[in-house]
Amino acid sequence: RGHAIQVLESYRADTSSVVDLKVALGLSNDLAEWEIHAMKLVAVAHGLEQVPDAIAEDQLSAAEQAASDDEKIAEARSLVLGEEYDTMKQQIMERVEAATSDLIADLHEEQAANHESMQTRLNGLLALVAALFLIVLVALVYTLVNVLKPIDRYIESIRNGQKLDRAGSSEMRYFADAYNAVYDASVHRTMQLRMMAEHDGLTGLKNRRAYDIYISENHDDIALIIVDVDHFKQVNDKYGHTVGDAVLKKVADAIRGAFRSSDFTSRIGGDEFAIIMTRMRPELRAVVEERIASVRAAAGENSDGTPPVTLSIGVAFGGADSLPDEVFRKADGALYLVKEKGRDGYAFAGDGGGQAD
Repeated sequence: RGHAIQVLESYRADTSSVVDLKVALGLSNDLAEWEIHAMKLVAVAHGLEQVPDAIAEDQLSAAEQAASDDEKIAEARSLVLGEEYDTMKQQIMERVEAATSDLIADLHEEQAANHESMQTRLNGLLALVAALFLIVLVALVYTLVNVLKPIDRYIESIRNGQKLDRAGSSEMRYFADAYNAVYDASVHRTMQLRMMAEHDGLTGLKNRRAYDIYISENHDDIALIIVDVDHFKQVNDKYGHTVGDAVLKKVADAIRGAFRSSDFTSRIGGDEFAIIMTRMRPELRAVVEERIASVRAAAGENSDGTPPVTLSIGVAFGGADSLPDEVFRKADGALYLVKEKGRDGYAFAGDGGGQAD
């Protein structure tokens, strides 16, 4: 574009048409710099380091560097989608149109003096103007399709916490690839942190925090089973904490293997476990007893080299009108009854002196 203007200037130096085209070219270059600056703001807002050289070399002001990520993104959007940007595009078109009008008017004046010479020059100049106009138009369309629209979609995807679709220019596709790589790493890390936050590190079962959240949302038609390892302190004192941890893992594995995948299994204390069986009612008591028998049998095994242990277990059913704390209190009361009678057994709330339903 600059070369084309130089050629035109050699024919019509210091004319208003050349001035208009220079201004249009300058505005077009300014828009290109704005677009690069907008991409720089977005890249910095999302911590992207691997960006094209043009973006990397662009510098942010002190105020922009101090702005928040959301403010940087908002600034980028305002640069390429704001009223000032549209105004500058309109000014470019007006300058080009003004230059075209001036050139045609000048050519008409010269045609009166020398029609044949003027006609030849007019054709050449019109071709140059058309080329300039086409270049500007192509540049604007290219910017709209390959930069502005992808940036707008990218901003929306980032706000919605979504990956970016690869679209637009090679620079924009490169930006999308870089962002998506960071996004995937962030999602993976978030899943790891959530796993750590919800699971017991020793047994792999859900932890007390996860239990509290689950039962607060799922306490209709359940059977809550509280399992306590009998004399666990003595196991630790006699065999050491390494063996004690192995015993807890054995009990956890027994629980995990005995209950359905739809049941919630957790370790809620040092040697205390809680299982929430879903879609359970008192008339299905035999199903619960079958699961309890399986866990007790596995805990009493020593084939893995760990000492056999017995379990004290309390069970309570919860219905639509039951509160989580009430169900837990009933199951804990049944567990206490088992311990009073010498441990190594189970009881349902409401059985023989246990907690009343």
